[in-house]
Amino acid sequence: MYRRISLLVPTIFLCFVLVNSSIQAYHDSNPDLSYTIQLKTNSFDPISEEMSTDQNKEVLLEGETLYLVQFNGPIDEAWKMEISSFGVKFYDYIPNFTFITRMNSSMVNQTRALDYVRWVGEYQPQYRLSSELTASQKSDEEIQDIIVQTLPDADLMAIAEQIQSWGGIVKSQTQNDFYGFITASLPSAKQIELAKLNDVLYIEPQFPVEFTNDVGGTVIMEVGEVRNQLNLFGEGQIVAVADSGLDTGNLATLHPDVFGRLLNGFGLGRPGDWSDPNGHGTHVAGSVLGNGVMSGSNPAAHNYNNSYAGSAPEAQLIMQSVMDSGGSLGGIPDDRGDLMRDAYQLGARIHTNSWGGPTGGIYYPEYGGYITSSQQIDAAAWEMKDMVILFSAGNDGTDANANGVVDLDSIGQPGTAKNCITVGATENSRPSFAITWGAAWPSDFSVQPIYWDRVASNRIGMAAFSSRGPTDDGRIKPDVVAPGTAIISMRSSLAEGTGWGTLSYHGLTNAGSTLDQRYLFLGGTSMSTPLVAGAAALVREWLIDYKHFLNPSSALVKALLVHGAEDISPGEYGSVSAYQQIPNITPNNVSGWGRVNVADSLIQDSGQQMRIDDYTAGLVTGQSISYNITVGQVSNDETANQGNIPSFEVTPSASSQEKGISSKSVTEQLLLNPSFESETGWTLGRQTHYSSTEKHSGSKSMFMDGTNDAEFYQVVSVPENATSLELKFFWLTKYYEDGNHYLLARVTSVDRTHTYLSSSLNSSSSFWQQKTMVFNSDLLAEVRGKEIAIEFSAIDNIYTMWFPTYYIDDVELNVTTPNGIPTAVPTPTRTPTLVPSPTSTPLPLSNEPLRATLVWTDYPGSTTATKALVNDLDLVVTAPNGTKYYGNSGVYSSNSSCLSNGHDRCNNTETVFIPNAVQGQYTITVTGYNVPQGGQQPYAIIISAGLPTFTGENAVYLPLLQR
Repeated sequence: MYRRISLLVPTIFLCFVLVNSSIQAYHDSNPDLSYTIQLKTNSFDPISEEMSTDQNKEVLLEGETLYLVQFNGPIDEAWKMEISSFGVKFYDYIPNFTFITRMNSSMVNQTRALDYVRWVGEYQPQYRLSSELTASQKSDEEIQDIIVQTLPDADLMAIAEQIQSWGGIVKSQTQNDFYGFITASLPSAKQIELAKLNDVLYIEPQFPVEFTNDVGGTVIMEVGEVRNQLNLFGEGQIVAVADSGLDTGNLATLHPDVFGRLLNGFGLGRPGDWSDPNGHGTHVAGSVLGNGVMSGSNPAAHNYNNSYAGSAPEAQLIMQSVMDSGGSLGGIPDDRGDLMRDAYQLGARIHTNSWGGPTGGIYYPEYGGYITSSQQIDAAAWEMKDMVILFSAGNDGTDANANGVVDLDSIGQPGTAKNCITVGATENSRPSFAITWGAAWPSDFSVQPIYWDRVASNRIGMAAFSSRGPTDDGRIKPDVVAPGTAIISMRSSLAEGTGWGTLSYHGLTNAGSTLDQRYLFLGGTSMSTPLVAGAAALVREWLIDYKHFLNPSSALVKALLVHGAEDISPGEYGSVSAYQQIPNITPNNVSGWGRVNVADSLIQDSGQQMRIDDYTAGLVTGQSISYNITVGQVSNDETANQGNIPSFEVTPSASSQEKGISSKSVTEQLLLNPSFESETGWTLGRQTHYSSTEKHSGSKSMFMDGTNDAEFYQVVSVPENATSLELKFFWLTKYYEDGNHYLLARVTSVDRTHTYLSSSLNSSSSFWQQKTMVFNSDLLAEVRGKEIAIEFSAIDNIYTMWFPTYYIDDVELNVTTPNGIPTAVPTPTRTPTLVPSPTSTPLPLSNEPLRATLVWTDYPGSTTATKALVNDLDLVVTAPNGTKYYGNSGVYSSNSSCLSNGHDRCNNTETVFIPNAVQGQYTITVTGYNVPQGGQQPYAIIISAGLPTFTGENAVYLPLLQR
């Protein structure tokens, strides 16, 4: 969205401990449980509020219908399994400890008899109808646009026919693994009848989305320092942008700043046309990955200084143009998550979106709600846990009560999703930019100090238009902020508008010059979001190149961005006046966890070290993992020197081993010669050879012509303890495909008589595309401990004069296995400088900061519930004196529904920051408080504290970055 105009060096020991207490003991330790069932339309305690009459009544109804089942507390997966054995189907989780289920009368009576079930009652039709629909009805005949959310196994066609029989109009229908969706127009009187249908979960109004257009961020984010010190430029990263389009929409005439790096362009709103007559998408793409070549950069030398390059100038791009012929966003699919799924299949692992809209309000817009579009984004993130999804927070900030402070509660959808990174905007640093907030938007910012404040005058100032949180359920939003005013980026050749002004208008170049024609000023959270998307590409590149993560999770990327984010409170108006912009506590609902600083995320100051755990095995209810960190004075004793080397020790409990839960996991690539750079590893059939004509990376790929004789394969062994397995590769087709010829990728038995997994691929696209094939649990069980063959072949179903040809490159067979001893090493650099300790005497006492950041990709929430959080993890840091520091402590008041016994009950990002961590042992504990959905809940955690440096004759020299 855009809007127009050290003296003591502490030592570290980390002990990694997995604990699984009994569920009953865990419940006993949490006596103050709330049993309010938090539905949007009706929150109630079914026992205390005299709804218990249904509990003891024998159910005699025939057929299956929807019921609410409430448990006695945090949910054990074994409980769900026992109830499922009756034939009960589980659907949405509703806080607190409740599920929407489908069952018949026999199943109801069996379920009620269980001692861990607190209450069973019908899921009433009135629970399924948004209060906004019932409140807004003027007459029974009034037609309203609605979204109907159904069970995932619902017969959408039957529901659509019923809507039509009531005089409604069905516009579209779609399904994913979690839900079905129907968009329709329906008379008000029939909406309650629709809610009575068994397969209907929830009905809400349909809200539009749009670019929120009311008409050098990379320097502030310290991207240049990361480029210069770590040589990170986004190389190897693929970023998808869903926006208005890209420049001319023609590969031959694209803007030079992205020329040669566009992998795919799609016209979703204008079939076959992904050009950009609006200009928004081109500007956004430039902020992500424009290389600034038209403004003086030298990409061949990796020199982007003093240019208008984006954050990741060597990343590759997929453009999904969602603008329709009328200039609206008609190309956005009904299931918003399909944007991410499509891009993921093509290799994108970062997806950025600068659009959104209100979450409520039939006549006046309302914000902050968790609605269908938010849920769809969370579902996509849960499915593709290594895809980083970003959304702009919105540009709906306003000082409506004219008190000189921008109001809270203006976050738009889908940015209200839990699992995306929602980005707000700060001011850029262009003091000469003369526009003021009051002059540009007098009705929004009518009084001091905002009125006369220039829009880009102070880098610690918030953009006044930037949407603020919280969400309606109390979650912190935005997640992070970045510069979003007076941003210079690429200008579309087809766009007529001048946004926030041309470069010549603001005196940076001459009118009509190349700079004037190729770049433009714009502002908004639309501009801050792609800058963070580019930063995410750098973080992901660092994790792969330096930390050797093959598939870093989106939670890990988000955790690093949050961990290094810069606290800019109190903002540009100070903390003394009544006009303080940003609360003193972080996180907050103005700047979130802070302004992105990539250097602070990736480069540790001397005396500091960072520990990273991408814990994909996950936690269940009642399970804990502890990391022990000892911060102590340095000794010059030889024994102490040897003992103070930082290390991890993994000690899984017996109970966790019995459950088959690993305490750590590692992902490895099994194939030999995966990029075909040498002629080894693969067995080649006819019509197949190594080729340098086309390549996705490196100097070679594998070539096959389109006949049935063309094939190649490799045999590998799958470890007996594999916990996940996926095949990924890039492929390219030359010459037109008519559907009778295709590329077949298979995973087979060694003799290739039995196929475990296969995919048929054909396309007339001239771009490299990526395919990912994932083994589900059943297939994985079938191949564990066996040899398998990875085979590619060309299939020819009909004789034609011309055959397509295929190129395959960068094939990976990634397997994840438990690994008992993770290795902790100092943060590396490509060219480390060794700095010896300067003294041989013990150092005097001092204190160092300790910071812990926990992030998890949560299961998609229910749109019927008042809280979006489903799987709830807790972060606690225990100091040497026993003081406990809770995640996000101080954010919520004691009477908030987001706070229980000191624990955050709303957010899936939690942080603890201790500015002066005294000497002694700290224990950082992550606990699965309540994990009712999806089995085990993975998470990512970042811990930073002092880096050990030693003195004396036996000094140990450590690689440190010189800043």
